[in-house]
Amino acid sequence: MIKIRNWFSLLFVLFFGFSSLLISVNFLIDPYGLNNLFQLEEINKNKTQTDGQSRRFKFSLMQNKDFDGVFLGSSEMTFIGNTDMAKKISDYDFFNMAVNEQEIFETHAYLERIATTRDVKIAIISLNPLKFSKDSPNYRHIEPTELFQTNNFFLYFSISSLVDSLKTLYKNLANFEQIYNESGTKIVDRAKYYNIPENEVISWTRKNVESSPNHFYDISRNFQIDQAKLSSLRKIVTLCNKKNIKLKLLIPPLYKKHLQKLYIGNKNKFASLKSMISEIHPVYDFMVDHELNSDFMNFIDQVSHPSKKISLKILNDIFSEDDNLEYGELLSNQ
Repeated sequence: MIKIRNWFSLLFVLFFGFSSLLISVNFLIDPYGLNNLFQLEEINKNKTQTDGQSRRFKFSLMQNKDFDGVFLGSSEMTFIGNTDMAKKISDYDFFNMAVNEQEIFETHAYLERIATTRDVKIAIISLNPLKFSKDSPNYRHIEPTELFQTNNFFLYFSISSLVDSLKTLYKNLANFEQIYNESGTKIVDRAKYYNIPENEVISWTRKNVESSPNHFYDISRNFQIDQAKLSSLRKIVTLCNKKNIKLKLLIPPLYKKHLQKLYIGNKNKFASLKSMISEIHPVYDFMVDHELNSDFMNFIDQVSHPSKKISLKILNDIFSEDDNLEYGELLSNQ
């Protein structure tokens, strides 16, 4: 009986010790920017190493920012939505709330939340056509209502938070490049991030961009338009009309070889999707046959994330006061 008590006592001590260590590490490093109590050198700059962490970090970062414009969408918009460039072009102060694999359902939920707490004047949303597939879920990693909870203390008890804390600590100790600026734009230079010598950047970029074009065929061969996703888009338009928010939609560009693979057996489906979107709201289409999309140096990786050069051209077209667009096409069937 005494031995059993001793074992229980030992287990209690171990559990208490581990829990205390878990909470202390997560609270001190604060991987999601929930408290920002301790400024460990510049550790708060690199709290963006996992998908879930990016959502939590960016939502937390947004709480203390003043802005009247917001960028929303999937990973391509983290690059296109350059808040500094947009400010120069439009005079709006933007926050970039785009995150990797953001779904249409999530976009509506985020915008609805933002519109209840901010006087937002303009929303620019990237619509990745693959997000309208029946295979695409409603949300990734974190259910939006969970993200919006104000009491997040339970996260300090989480093993996944500990993993993110250790990643954050490692990235900072190893002096990795900063990923996001203070307004949520992804500013990381991937070549520097991976320590690629300057004389090898072009060949490294070509290899990255052209490494797996079949990826786009694999993920699109079973593509079927999901009307529920289009319904979420209608809710976004309705919300913007109700809140008097200027809405600009865009379809992001794809590298030519990627687009060719995407269209195998599906070109008519994607054309139909573009038409359906344009019936709901005008949309700027950059997923087109254009010379800019034929140059691999205008993209940075194997999934066609755009370079800073064409991101600026996209923003210029979106804020153009006439119909003479340099890069994209304005689709409107209203």
